[in-house]
Amino acid sequence: MKKHISLILVLLFALAALPLGVLAAGNDYRYATEPVNMRTGPGTQYDVIRELQTGEQVEYLKRSGKWAKVKSGDSEGYVFAKYLTREKPITAGTVLTAKSTVNVRSEASTASTKLWKLNKGDNVTVVAVHDKWLEIKFDTTTAFVYKKYFKQAKAHDVAVQYVRDVQDFFTTNYKNVYMGLYIGTDKLGVRVSSSANIAKIADELKATGKVDMAYIDIQPSKMPSYANAEYMRGITHNMHTKYMALPKEQRDIIRLRAANYDPQSDTVIVEIVQLDAAAQQAFEQYIAKADYITFRSVKSFFVPQI
Repeated sequence: MKKHISLILVLLFALAALPLGVLAAGNDYRYATEPVNMRTGPGTQYDVIRELQTGEQVEYLKRSGKWAKVKSGDSEGYVFAKYLTREKPITAGTVLTAKSTVNVRSEASTASTKLWKLNKGDNVTVVAVHDKWLEIKFDTTTAFVYKKYFKQAKAHDVAVQYVRDVQDFFTTNYKNVYMGLYIGTDKLGVRVSSSANIAKIADELKATGKVDMAYIDIQPSKMPSYANAEYMRGITHNMHTKYMALPKEQRDIIRLRAANYDPQSDTVIVEIVQLDAAAQQAFEQYIAKADYITFRSVKSFFVPQI
């Protein structure tokens, strides 16, 4: 199991290095302790905007007596303050970190079989909460650990943990609008085409119970509405093909090392060895010129092997 987890993390390391805009500094967030109504004003006589779900994150704006003014998405409203907490509740999809070595068991009992041990710092994804025990993922089945030996994982670790499930969800259900994902300090970013119904997709992803939507940021692309990952791969492949078909004299001027779509910046990043005005001008003349292209200077054609 440890080797399996390590392999996944190694494969995702390059993704994890990509930056992502963090939550605004100074913002105060709370979590719903149970399903609770969000209303237009501080009282039960006001209309219900919608129901917050257990563990749902809202931005805490101010206190008004027994009520708290909060913001959820683009909506502002009031929630009875006692149903909000600073500490994120543990629910299905929550990622936790082991505070010490922990026995993993076949059942929610100390009398059950020990399957293996988690080391301090290992992360697990919660499948379900059973009082003092947590049901967690274990390859294709589930196992159990004692809850008190865990703490909330760091946001970056949560983002890494969700990569595989989120990618599988989009490639299985929304391949036609999926463009790519990126990981940063706080969230797992997903880029989709501008034609995508983001609210509907978010609801369906949440309904899988595999991820915590507080750590997922689905953003629309500025590319044409029909663009998706396959379409962007076609664009960059065409750039490489055109470059290789040029005479050597022109390739020596351009010095193209790579061209890849970057879902975070929503641009095609063209890497030029020792980028200068002549190289960029030649690329735009012989290969492609578009608003969605960003040029980046690199030192050499090859990455050193370490």
